[in-house]
Amino acid sequence: MTMKKLLTLLLALCLLTGCALADTPATPTDLEPTPEPTVEATAEPTQEPTAEPTASPGTDNTPEPTTEATSEPTQKPSVTPEGDNTPEPATTPAEPASSPDDGPLYVLVDGAKVYGAPDALIPMGLTVYLYDATVVEITGYTAEELAQVKFALDPEAFTAKDDCIYLSVRDPNGFVKQDTFFLWAGKTGDMVTPTPALGNKGEVVEHEILVTALDYSADEPCRPSFRLAAAPSPEQGMSFAVIIGEGDPQLLSGSSYTPAASGTYRFALLAADGTVLHRSAMYTVVIPQPTATPTPKPTPTAEPTATPTAVPTPTAAPAEMPELAAPDAGFAQAWTLAGDMRAEGDLADMLQTDGSTIYILTDRIIVLDSGNIQLSGKTLLPDPDVFGDGYVVRISGENEDVTRSESLFVWVEPKGKTTAVSAALTVTPDAYTPRQWASIVPSFTLSSSPVLSELGEGYAYAVSINTGAPVTLTDSTYPATEEGRYSLRFLLLAPDGRTIARSEVYTVWLDYTAPLLQAKTGNGTLQITVGDALSGGASVSLDSGTTWNALKRGEDGVSTYTHTVTGTQTFPVGSIIVRDKAGALTFYPEEITVKKISSGGRGGSGRSTSHAASTVETVTAYDGVELILDDGSMTQLTLGEEVLELSLAYTGPKALEEDEQPAFTAVFSDLSKDGIPDALTLAAAGVTDETAGDFRWTFSGLVCKKLSASGIEHLILRAGEQVTLLPTAGFTAGLRYNMYRADGLVSKDFSYALSMHAEEGLTLLVTVEETTYPMSDVPTAEFYYYDLFSGDTETFERDVLPLLEVR
Repeated sequence: MTMKKLLTLLLALCLLTGCALADTPATPTDLEPTPEPTVEATAEPTQEPTAEPTASPGTDNTPEPTTEATSEPTQKPSVTPEGDNTPEPATTPAEPASSPDDGPLYVLVDGAKVYGAPDALIPMGLTVYLYDATVVEITGYTAEELAQVKFALDPEAFTAKDDCIYLSVRDPNGFVKQDTFFLWAGKTGDMVTPTPALGNKGEVVEHEILVTALDYSADEPCRPSFRLAAAPSPEQGMSFAVIIGEGDPQLLSGSSYTPAASGTYRFALLAADGTVLHRSAMYTVVIPQPTATPTPKPTPTAEPTATPTAVPTPTAAPAEMPELAAPDAGFAQAWTLAGDMRAEGDLADMLQTDGSTIYILTDRIIVLDSGNIQLSGKTLLPDPDVFGDGYVVRISGENEDVTRSESLFVWVEPKGKTTAVSAALTVTPDAYTPRQWASIVPSFTLSSSPVLSELGEGYAYAVSINTGAPVTLTDSTYPATEEGRYSLRFLLLAPDGRTIARSEVYTVWLDYTAPLLQAKTGNGTLQITVGDALSGGASVSLDSGTTWNALKRGEDGVSTYTHTVTGTQTFPVGSIIVRDKAGALTFYPEEITVKKISSGGRGGSGRSTSHAASTVETVTAYDGVELILDDGSMTQLTLGEEVLELSLAYTGPKALEEDEQPAFTAVFSDLSKDGIPDALTLAAAGVTDETAGDFRWTFSGLVCKKLSASGIEHLILRAGEQVTLLPTAGFTAGLRYNMYRADGLVSKDFSYALSMHAEEGLTLLVTVEETTYPMSDVPTAEFYYYDLFSGDTETFERDVLPLLEVR
């Protein structure tokens, strides 16, 4: 084979390999470099042979390349041409240490795929890849531990843009398994919806930042721009940030970024509380320096039509703007005279020269970093050879595509296209600390230059909450009174609704509601339970604030602390204090004593409620009851031989004798039409339209639990034309409810009282440990109900029953 033929084959092999690399999706991570393709070409010769092969003429001893590059030649040539000085590759990819039969996942170790189960791969600290459609079960880890693991999809097996990886307490069908997480590949947005019976546990979903680099080169000077996205799509409160060098993440208000100086850049996806969810790979940017070309001074074909001004005046963005894009490679954005020479390049570079007049050459928007640009003493004009007469240069801090307040946008447009309005917006915050919980309402005072009265009628201040639509303000001071975590951005609006100027983004974390506090004693223990749905409980003091102890954070906004005594200890009124992360305090209003009793008895002053245990053994399910009803009415619910804690009381003005306790009838029904009873309906007897609202049903949570265990999914209570449907699997939630459950209380410890009235609606009370609380359908209440219907019979039969029959 001739040298020319050998070089031609090698070049073809390199081109084939280059195409494969270009088509392989990359997934940058924090834990390791972007994985190389599993198929690699053998090393290219670094030196040409010094002599032709000595084999006989007509005999070609050079092995032909295979159609596809492989990670290592399957065999070496049996005859090595003499004089072939081609060096062996310095390193060769390692052989795979395992096969896909070893597990559903793999990690990359020295370029080789090592397959295994989650328990074997997760402790290695590398990115764990899923290579097929298997649903993987992961046990032995907490949500916090798995949140630190980087999971990704095999970039060769999953190539669609909406492919994403899910890590959840539910499998793709919505089922849960104790102490198990599920990992699988899905599509963006197809996460299963939790059912009410699963409680408030949310899924743990790994988010990944995706960076599109435009006009970027890591090896030579460039002026790139970066477009940011995330998979799955960012949730409410998430934001993008840029990390310059070794600095901290800087919040971006949009999804684009254009570096203004040379350096290293990384991009991050932030959670609502500022936690970094994912970082991108590092980009090294080298901004080109302005070049001076010794060409003769140009003679414009036409004189500039605008008189240069001392300082260009920023203007408002027009309704329609030219395309925002990086300039074509090899073409300058602007030029100026540096002495007797013409200097061309990017506008940012031209502004650093001594030239006072700069001519714009491009018809696209130019993005400048206002923090590093000095416009004083510079005049910007359209190049007369490119644009001719009738054009002007516009400068604005607003743009529909990129809304970063630290940027300026420069473009050329026809004269008279827009009415220029120049104004600056200033925001002065008071009692505001970014990204920190606070219990003091912050306020923001707005001012503009020129002031609103000088701008003219119709100009106004506005606020955008969580990037929502602007809301016009009636005052120049805005107090952020809403509790929770949210972002604010203030705007100056023109009479037609256009944004003239906007502020930076202010992130408010506000919680001025004091935490809930419960104290309960045991034998030698004091159990403190704290509920705070926003910032969360932080610490507790048992000595009136002299010393503080950290609370143990649990689920659903509940925190706990246990204090142990060896003898007897009394805590005076006000000595027990808890505070949340925003600094709000709650004092325990009673004196409490804790005793340690070595044997027998019960120590302390905790309350307890006793319930008689049932002696009925004939049940149809574990902890259930027989689904047997006697004919006629009853005053207390009786199923089979077991009497349950459910009764009906009259609350009207009429005085009843002891033997006149109201009765009710009971009947089982099959709402789902599958032949098995799934509902129990109780109807008050002798109810008239006038007395329908004078009856109250009382029952304990244990009644619902036993009915649910026996297959009864719905408890239906009727009084005249009023009806209420309760799901026996559970209908109670709320911060106070979660606190009681954290204290160890169970279904039987919650007693309910339910009344129905046509005009006043449903009244539902819950009593626990001798304290009664109202319940509502508002999720912020201490106790609230869900999946419950209450209304008239007509509405129930028309709107509710059909939904229960088709499930």
